[in-house]
Amino acid sequence: MYKLNSIPNIAISAAILLIVSSFILVQVSLSYLKNHVLSDFEKSLNTVLDTSTSAVGIWAKQKQDLLENISNSDVVLKVIETNLDSTGFVALDRTDVDRTFERYLSGKAIDDLFIINDRSELIYALYNRESAGAIWSNFKGKYSTLVSSTDNISARFLPPVQGKVSNSENQSELTYKYASFIRTIENKGERYYILALIKPQAELSQIVKLGRIGETGETYLFDNDGFMTTDSRFRDELIRYGVLEKNSDAVLNIKLYDPEVNLYLEPNAQASREKLTKMATSAIRGNKSFDVNGYNDYRGIKVIGAWQWIDSLNIGITTEVDLHEALSSYRSSRNILLALLSLSLSLALLLGLYVVRVSYDTTKKLQKAADELEDKVDERTFALADALAELSTEKAVLQSLFDNIPDPIFCKDHERRYIKGNKAFFEIFGKVEQEVIGSTDEELANAKDLDAFRDSDLQVLQTGEPVVFERVANHEEGKYSIFLSRKFKIDFPNEQPPGILCIAQDISEQRSTEKSLIQATLAAQAASKAKSEFLARMSHEIRTPMNGVIGMLDLLRDSKIDSQQQQQVEIAKSSADSLLGVINDILDFSRVEAGKLELDIVDFDPIKLIDDSIKALAVKADAKGLELMLDTTKIEFNFVKGDPLRIRQIITNLLNNALKFTEHGQVVVTADIIRRKSSLRLHCQIQDTGIGINEEKIPLLFESFSQVDSSTTRNYGGSGLGLAICKRLCELMDGDIWVKSKINKGTTVGFDIKLEESEVSPQEQPILDVQGLSVLVVDDNPVNLDIIQKQLGLIGLDSTICASVNEALKILSKPENQFQIIITDMNMPQRDGLELAKEIRSKSEFAGIKIIMLSSMTFTMDRIELKASGLDASLLKPVITEDLYNTLALVTKPQNDDELINEQNLLQYRHATQSKFVAGEHHQILVVEDNAVNMLVAEGLLRKLKIRFQKAFNGQECLEILRKEENERPFTAILMDCQMPIMDGYTATAKIRAGIVGEQYKDIPIIAMTANALKGDKEKCFSYGMTGYVSKPISLKTLGEQLQLALTEQGFENLACQEQTSFKSELDLSVPHDKLKTMDWVNFTPSLHQTPDLYLKSLRLFIAENKGVSFIFPKSLDEQEVLKSKIHTLKGSAGNMGFYSLYKDCLSLETALKEQDVRTLDLATINATLNKALNDADLILSANIEQSRPEISARNIKTLYSEIYKFTENSEWVPTELIDETHAIAATLPDDDKVHAIIGALERFDYEVVNQLLAEED
Repeated sequence: MYKLNSIPNIAISAAILLIVSSFILVQVSLSYLKNHVLSDFEKSLNTVLDTSTSAVGIWAKQKQDLLENISNSDVVLKVIETNLDSTGFVALDRTDVDRTFERYLSGKAIDDLFIINDRSELIYALYNRESAGAIWSNFKGKYSTLVSSTDNISARFLPPVQGKVSNSENQSELTYKYASFIRTIENKGERYYILALIKPQAELSQIVKLGRIGETGETYLFDNDGFMTTDSRFRDELIRYGVLEKNSDAVLNIKLYDPEVNLYLEPNAQASREKLTKMATSAIRGNKSFDVNGYNDYRGIKVIGAWQWIDSLNIGITTEVDLHEALSSYRSSRNILLALLSLSLSLALLLGLYVVRVSYDTTKKLQKAADELEDKVDERTFALADALAELSTEKAVLQSLFDNIPDPIFCKDHERRYIKGNKAFFEIFGKVEQEVIGSTDEELANAKDLDAFRDSDLQVLQTGEPVVFERVANHEEGKYSIFLSRKFKIDFPNEQPPGILCIAQDISEQRSTEKSLIQATLAAQAASKAKSEFLARMSHEIRTPMNGVIGMLDLLRDSKIDSQQQQQVEIAKSSADSLLGVINDILDFSRVEAGKLELDIVDFDPIKLIDDSIKALAVKADAKGLELMLDTTKIEFNFVKGDPLRIRQIITNLLNNALKFTEHGQVVVTADIIRRKSSLRLHCQIQDTGIGINEEKIPLLFESFSQVDSSTTRNYGGSGLGLAICKRLCELMDGDIWVKSKINKGTTVGFDIKLEESEVSPQEQPILDVQGLSVLVVDDNPVNLDIIQKQLGLIGLDSTICASVNEALKILSKPENQFQIIITDMNMPQRDGLELAKEIRSKSEFAGIKIIMLSSMTFTMDRIELKASGLDASLLKPVITEDLYNTLALVTKPQNDDELINEQNLLQYRHATQSKFVAGEHHQILVVEDNAVNMLVAEGLLRKLKIRFQKAFNGQECLEILRKEENERPFTAILMDCQMPIMDGYTATAKIRAGIVGEQYKDIPIIAMTANALKGDKEKCFSYGMTGYVSKPISLKTLGEQLQLALTEQGFENLACQEQTSFKSELDLSVPHDKLKTMDWVNFTPSLHQTPDLYLKSLRLFIAENKGVSFIFPKSLDEQEVLKSKIHTLKGSAGNMGFYSLYKDCLSLETALKEQDVRTLDLATINATLNKALNDADLILSANIEQSRPEISARNIKTLYSEIYKFTENSEWVPTELIDETHAIAATLPDDDKVHAIIGALERFDYEVVNQLLAEED
């Protein structure tokens, strides 16, 4: 009886023991976990502290070195010796001193510079002269020991001070905060202090800001009084809770007191000001330490941190993080453990209570049965049966619940044997319970699943962490299910080893849905791509016949037709151009949609790109009477990297829209490039005074094929794609576009795109002496006045502005106003710029003033008339700063007094100021080119560069010459055409690199000359081993740069730069600009324009090669290849000769041939353009009869032939002088067919014919 009654007591004792032991175990685990987390934070804090300390040290070292350099500079010595007071300015120019110090301090984050003597007298202050004494007194008063200990050896750091100084301008007080680096020097027995002032809120705060950890971590500096000397991470919260005043910062405003209350939770509580925080107290005593148990910071919040005192800078540094954040991972783990413990204990207690209850009932029944043992045996039997039935029912209920859970569930013991499972588990397994219970996976599972099952079981048993994984269960008939299984470690009673509980969830339907969604997405993307590709193909198919229509209209317009027909053709041409513009918009949009639009990243001049884009539409603006203005004064980069073609497309599109929807007023374009982290950003906006747009309709602007309303299309036209394309292009360049507008007020459209920095060096600007130069600007438009005044400010010129001619004359009449330059607009109300010029020239007192007039694109007046009107220069609007600068440089030179400066002079001036080089005599170039015209161009450019050369007409001949010259005078570089007969340049280069012509030339620089300028052509040249690349038409500047790079690597020690000081050409070349049909002499100047004799000779050769040439439609693939080769050659010749229209047509036809999309009309167009180019060549030759046949004193013709034969016999280049002399002799022998035949062969470089003719002569 005693044993039966003791069962409940034993159960209760076991439950209590389990609870106590569980709590002890959890407490020990949590304690260990907390210590581990804090230990990790301790290491992190010390690492951040050391890193931040090093960063501050490096920063301080840089500033100390800078101050050392300044202290040792001559200008400091001059300032000290001169004592820049009221008498010192005579000996030393204050402006020069300021500029010298500003150059030292440029970009160094130094806010001011003081020089003070030992008597605290200010010798020099760069900016704050009035307040320098007060600032010095503040530093000297607070850091007298540091100041007195400063010696001549190194600069020292003085932590920040703050104070107030009076502002003499508005009679107020200004608050300052400065830290300083101080350096002491002695001169003639007197000590001087040099102070470099720094705002601690700026660079220093940014450095320690990098040491912030997580959401609440911060690193900051403080002085020996406990004041923070860098800004707080929690400045906004401190201001919100009233700890800091509004618009203030923590520097010298927060003292590191321990407030003993949380200032965030109790903002109105009285904070303690009795003692500093634990960290500040320790650090100021010079200790380097840490605390991860938690202490109050200056906000009254518990933090952990590490700190140290930096003796060399007399400041402390600390890194802290809120204790609450540091223990966040610990709290999460603690909550999970406590939840699991509560669950386990609850189950245990429930089970205990159940056992007690059953035991109690059983005991009671046994006692009653014992009392009635003899009389009620049957009754006891029935009672026992009832108890067993109850237990059986409860077990059955539990099992039923277990089995009716739809997800498979099973348990394993520590040996990984199955000990329990529900009905769903056995069904999935495909076995009955008796086959599974007591078995392991090695006995039941498939071989392919065995490793995964075993690994997951062992991971759970060894780590105690849950494991989640997916597995596939195969069924009959090839079906399968996907299960997401979660395995947990579970503890068994009676000290049995832990086992494994697994719950698997069938996610087959979920995965099927996800797969269907992915397939649907891919199908939608494929459909979108197919749509875009179809649109691209259709746009192309439409554009091809449209080009035919436009081409035939161009041909018809140039034919002899009457005025009515001419008007009809012009209308048809205008309509066709408009339709083609819409189609091109669709094509561009479809390329973007199809993902086929790639950016071509190159170096370019951003100001010139924007200026060219604006000027291309200036005529359109003038035609509508609109003022078109450009402001690029904020752009400080000469070159950047990006896709200039797409940027120009964006600007042109946006500007076209602005001009289209503006009937009166002005359009202003502003641009700026700013640096943002590691890249550059181009900001551009176009502001007009047009019709405007409702704000709610602005989002519609960027939708494809849409406009604001239908009336827009009716009134102004357009496809509705322009802005959509611009937006896509901006996004492609990591940017965006935006619009602001008001009805009848105007619209501002802006875009922002990413650029990269360029390594291209800007061309040196001519030196302009602006000393004492004053400018008067006259324009009725205030925006124009502001832009020109800013441009002059960038140049360094003072300017006065006025809005009318009468006001300008009034200003000029005052004796105190002495102007050297007047810049005036042409079109102004009442009186224009020409009237102002005539008025000024009529008065002798204004004789020395230079007048520059700015006019519109549509303004036409002869240069002689403009000069006669009193002008010195005339420029087209809008004007960029570079052109304005160059114009001022030209008009201020006395030698240009008799000439009117305009855009043509500026272009020649730019060419003339480009550097060129002269090679050493040991350099010799081998030119490989099959086209005679291009060979003449190369000759002229190399002669211009004063480099020796020889020639070869194909790759095979190149190899032979290199073999022959191996032991004679070696070549130092090769100019190699890419497409040539017999052997092309690619093959020849590969053979040279393979050592076919000897080891001597394996690494020789080879510069490709190709008419291809498409993306991928340059990479192809480099892949064959070429080291440089110039595209035709070849410019002197580009060829010079490539040769300079190549020859410098080969020991180009004689490299020297020559600067031309005159902007005129070396020889005068007469060009009938108004008669030329295929040339653009301003924007597409021929390569040889500065060597007229060689250029004229090249023109004669161009005529000889192409006269009578007519291209016909190819009937086979072979004929197509021949046509492609001829067009490629003609493209290079046309580009070098300056026939821009022919060059463009060749480029288009070559692209069509590559795409096998050539039309008969394309050939008709290029034949017509070729004939126009030949006519242009005849016109230039006719205008230069004297130069095309120079008079050279003829000598004996036999002697001349003999000298020519010395060159042709060895296939060497015949000097130009000998050919000119032969021309001179031929002029005296008009009936001598042989001499004329020799000249023709020489100009065609057909030296075999020359040798035959000369042999016949002998």
